[in-house]
Amino acid sequence: MRAMHGRVGLAARSLLAITCGCGASVALAQTPVGGPILDDVTWTAAGSPYQVVSNIIVGDDATLTIEPGVTVEFDDDLGIEIGSASFGTGTLIARGAVSDPIVFRSSAPDPAPGQWRGVLLTQFAVDGQIDPDTGAYLSGSIVEQAEFTFANNALRFERGVAVVRDTEMRDCRFAIGATLDVEQQLHITDVQSRDGLQGIQINRGRGHVLTRVNISGGSIMLFISDAPDVTIRGGLLEGATSVGLSTNRTDRLKVEAVQFDGNPARGMNIIDSEDVEIRECLFIDNGDSGAVMSDVPRLQIIDCEFRGNVSPGTGFPAAAGLSIFRGEDAIIEGCVFEANDTQQQLLPRGGTLMLRLSARVTVTDVDFIRNESRVDGGAAFIEESPGAVFSNVRFTGNLSAERGGAVYVLESPDVAFEASTFESNTASDGGGVFVDAGSTGISFAGDPDARRFNVFADNVADRGQDIFNGLPFDVLVSGDVDASNVCWGTLVQFEVQQRIWDGFDDPLLGFIVANPLADCTACRADIDGDGELTIFDFLGFQNAFDAGDISVADFDGDGALTIFDFLAFQNEFDAGCG
Repeated sequence: MRAMHGRVGLAARSLLAITCGCGASVALAQTPVGGPILDDVTWTAAGSPYQVVSNIIVGDDATLTIEPGVTVEFDDDLGIEIGSASFGTGTLIARGAVSDPIVFRSSAPDPAPGQWRGVLLTQFAVDGQIDPDTGAYLSGSIVEQAEFTFANNALRFERGVAVVRDTEMRDCRFAIGATLDVEQQLHITDVQSRDGLQGIQINRGRGHVLTRVNISGGSIMLFISDAPDVTIRGGLLEGATSVGLSTNRTDRLKVEAVQFDGNPARGMNIIDSEDVEIRECLFIDNGDSGAVMSDVPRLQIIDCEFRGNVSPGTGFPAAAGLSIFRGEDAIIEGCVFEANDTQQQLLPRGGTLMLRLSARVTVTDVDFIRNESRVDGGAAFIEESPGAVFSNVRFTGNLSAERGGAVYVLESPDVAFEASTFESNTASDGGGVFVDAGSTGISFAGDPDARRFNVFADNVADRGQDIFNGLPFDVLVSGDVDASNVCWGTLVQFEVQQRIWDGFDDPLLGFIVANPLADCTACRADIDGDGELTIFDFLGFQNAFDAGDISVADFDGDGALTIFDFLAFQNEFDAGCG
């Protein structure tokens, strides 16, 4: 709540009210209003529509209450201002209903976007307050169940804030704009903006909560800067010509269950922010990449989907799905990247996932399916990003026009692949993986004790069907790639050698050390597939036997379930999965 202003004298207030017609409502076919409101006033449905014939300022501790079903029409370039330096503190309570929303619109017969000014809350407005536990409205300014059309800036917060709920903006140049003090907090829930120039812009403040915000059309749909601890939950951002969500210096940002769909430009752009969490978001059919993260240490991207996005090959080189630049300790987990197309050809860039100048990125339980790059790295492009780890990742059917059908690694030492699968990927060189200059210490080594192996199957390339080692030969073996204990689908060393490209094919290159070869025969006694033999495998076998599941419980292979299957299972269990 802002500082109080001394009241204007009673006689002056009465004179002003009579002059501008802004005292108590009068039941007329149309009620003209304008000028200062210095006493509590209620606009009712009986007095609707209210025609604003001059700018309105609510001040001197007054409250303007607008009831459900009221229509407010504004002459050109006019608006409502809540609080001012000249007239003091004011409050707006505009609470419509589902069946009777409050309508703010132009009085012009054929309006255009920006026809009237909008509603402004200044630093002298009484801020809206909600219960931090329940979210219930408590006091102060609020706009609820309202419609704004053809405004310049439908709601503008200049160091004053209102609770905003269940409100729609159509054909407004700007839906909501806010420039706040560092501790002010916005609560925006179930807001829609359509066919405007720009959606919501928030500068400063902290702890903002935006829930189920849907914005269609416009340049930048949602822009937030210098505002920590922001939560964006639910909603749809579609049709942006510049970017769906753009944030700058928004530490501890959380974005959850938001869909970025069909934006001709980029879905999301996060810059210079720490501890960012993106969870359960969908990035679908965006025209200039799904998401780009720059200078974002401690990034988490969890359970997100990137499908059908494109990087057009012009301007800033980014991957079609997700790009991380100058990041540290990022985690990508449980995500799906499918049918993304990176068309960049001007520079050696590619991948539906691009890691560049980023250290210690962990990619876990992720699927890369049928992604394409016009240059390198059909699924992942890793450049100057040491220490990246790919664990339980599945690369399936990805395509690169040049190098690395699944993965291209450049100037990135100590990258490790664990228990990952490379299947049916295609490139000119390195159908599975291409290891290029400066990428020493690359490891595909499996762990036979834990039975965790990388698997290569059915990849296609002119040279290096599975792996191409482009590192130069070094007598100190720094140019070698560790591919020991890998599942190649064969235990014949010669057959493996035909599927890789290294110093045996070009003496200037380092070697791919594929010895020993992993025996990846399935451990049938590990019924639950956790890599260990425990009581749970006994229970799993018992359940399969009782259910008559021959595919699991027929251990002696005779097509029937008998006591001999119990004995065969016991023998394999006792032998272990070595």
